Amino acid sequence: MKIGVVLCNLGGPRNLNDVQPFLYRLFMDEEVVPIQLKGWSREIFAYLVSHWRAKKTRKKYAKIGGSSPINENTEKQRTALSLYLNQNYHKYHFEVATAMRFSFPNAEQALEYLQEKEVKKIVLLPLYPHYCYSTGQSSIDTFQKVCQQRQSNIPVLIIKTYHTHPRYVQAVNQKIDEEINKLKDKKNTVLVFSAHGIPVRGVRKGDPYQKNIEESIQAIMQARNFDLPYRISYQSRVGPMEWLKPYTQEVIQELAKQKINNVIIIPISFVSDHLETLYEIGIEYAQLAQKMGIPYFTFTNGLNDSPLFIQALAELIYEVLKHTIEQD
Repeated sequence: MKIGVVLCNLGGPRNLNDVQPFLYRLFMDEEVVPIQLKGWSREIFAYLVSHWRAKKTRKKYAKIGGSSPINENTEKQRTALSLYLNQNYHKYHFEVATAMRFSFPNAEQALEYLQEKEVKKIVLLPLYPHYCYSTGQSSIDTFQKVCQQRQSNIPVLIIKTYHTHPRYVQAVNQKIDEEINKLKDKKNTVLVFSAHGIPVRGVRKGDPYQKNIEESIQAIMQARNFDLPYRISYQSRVGPMEWLKPYTQEVIQELAKQKINNVIIIPISFVSDHLETLYEIGIEYAQLAQKMGIPYFTFTNGLNDSPLFIQALAELIYEVLKHTIEQD
């Protein structure tokens, strides 16, 4: 049986000229930027804000290579996953596509590709370990809308979250161990799990994102036998709304006051390196830590195409296929 897999991700600008159009698409999205603007008023808002922010954002992307590495990293994940699935699950033949939320290839292109390959089922897998309305659910809604528009009758199986999957937990811990092993002295070390923040009102409306983050970190630390003290924080706040706290920069300042020697940031809600990890953590927070007098500050790389992470995704896909086909 031929199976289609769609890896959903946010996407990012492919060059500096693409920054403003990328921001425009981002601010046009009501799930990501939940303000009460519709139609032409939303378009004006997105146009003005994207142009206003583009100059500053271009400078940030210029400092990490001039583009978002999320595009390249997602393609590596797609290639590695396709290879692993077809080498290890011979009952099926897998065609793996990517659907970027705000860049390309998008959901329509992913579905078109899988239709051409004549797949019998599609497994939709947002690359967000922790379920959130504005990321994972937004990607799911977008793909399902495209399926309706193209009158696709291919069954779509959806994986919504995998925040405590054993192989995912193992993959995160492998990245943490890589940084811990670089320490000359492991005493007085704190792990800071920094997740992308969301507005508090989303959580109040029932979004399970914060709960997923906490459950994920609990599973990770439990697998480590709670070998080091740790903190949970949130980053990447945008706009005047109240966002989840504590903010990562505030936690860094607190740890400096406590005379912590080693701070290791784990960007827990990110599976690929991109602006929020390489610039926000790797440059802005690193400069803050240095200014505050923290002797050693570092962060873990994104999971990217980590073999353990790819194996986790493959197991998730096989599990949902096995369960569905048994029901059939």
